[in-house]
Amino acid sequence: MNIAVISNFDKDITPTSGGGSETFTFDLANGLAEKDHQVTVFGIGHNHFDHKNITYQPIHDKNIKEFVTSNQLLDSLHTGRKDFETQVRFSTVAKAVKELLTNTSFDIIHDNSTSALFNILSSLTNTPIISTAHTNYDSPSILIPYFLGQLPQPNQHFVSISNYQNKFLEANNIAIQPFSTIYNGTNTKLYQPSLTTKKDSYGLWVGRISAKHNKGIKEALALTNQLKSKLTVITTIDDQEYFEHEIKPLLSSEIEFIDYPIDMQRKIEIYQNASYLLYPLQWEEPFGLVFIEAMACGVPVIALARGATPEIIADGVTGFLINPSDGDHRGTWQIESTGMYGLEQAVRTLQSFSDDAYKDMRAASSDHVEKHFSRDIMVENYINVYEKILNH
Repeated sequence: MNIAVISNFDKDITPTSGGGSETFTFDLANGLAEKDHQVTVFGIGHNHFDHKNITYQPIHDKNIKEFVTSNQLLDSLHTGRKDFETQVRFSTVAKAVKELLTNTSFDIIHDNSTSALFNILSSLTNTPIISTAHTNYDSPSILIPYFLGQLPQPNQHFVSISNYQNKFLEANNIAIQPFSTIYNGTNTKLYQPSLTTKKDSYGLWVGRISAKHNKGIKEALALTNQLKSKLTVITTIDDQEYFEHEIKPLLSSEIEFIDYPIDMQRKIEIYQNASYLLYPLQWEEPFGLVFIEAMACGVPVIALARGATPEIIADGVTGFLINPSDGDHRGTWQIESTGMYGLEQAVRTLQSFSDDAYKDMRAASSDHVEKHFSRDIMVENYINVYEKILNH
């Protein structure tokens, strides 16, 4: 098949991308190419792909300022206009998407942009479109085109990344019927388990720091300080104000902060040497790629049972799920305590394991990913969806 893969319109697609959708796009494109499909990736910035079956097509150069200053008139108009660069970026993306959608050479277009712009312009083509919902369906990128009457289009098919996502559609009578639910996968040839890591090494938190999509970094730091333990944080700060006011005061000498981008081998080694991944989620996570990256490396996950986490973590087998509060029960888990106290109990329970029991949990974690969340399984599932749509 000749497949167009559309990336996030805001961030580079690299082997060391810090975001879930960027990592997904990189892995999907390479997985499809390895299956001998021809793949054209539409992204921003420079090409980071080296497979012979992948062609990279930049949507726009990341450096908008250079584009503006290279034109005397644009540069003069730019002065004092705070939204000018955003408008330039929006316009260049719209132009590129229009050209893409009127290109008839692709068998299928796989959209990972999570963009209202793409969803509104999708009617410009008859080529089948697969749109992976990398955020929840309450996103404006989906709801605005929907209420404008631009979704669903006959040729556009949504794929959910968890069953949790579909609950919003059902509860609000949104007339979008996902074609399939396909869990994200990770490259288990890269993310290899370590079964010799000690149970009292250090905790780990990986993700973007944002008050909007709050992945619980503040709570993870507070609990680490309370336990007088160590925590390594791999992050990109999306919300500097939130970081300065809420996160920075909690930092101590026992907290190691590592900013993206990070060398892939170093990232994997940090995973492998961690005792557990600590994730006190404060929003309804639609999947959680860091969970499967951690488990692939043999790292048990301790998380609040929000969003799709109960679909990914096997409670008591690959870590522990904790109900968010006494009034918010998402299931019956081994640790009966809830909230922050439940997370504390989970860490203490893990550290009370015998060495053999802890090693068994690490082995079970990596096996769980290999059986359910590998990149190969994910790619095969998408190929099956492509073929079903093309043969319909």
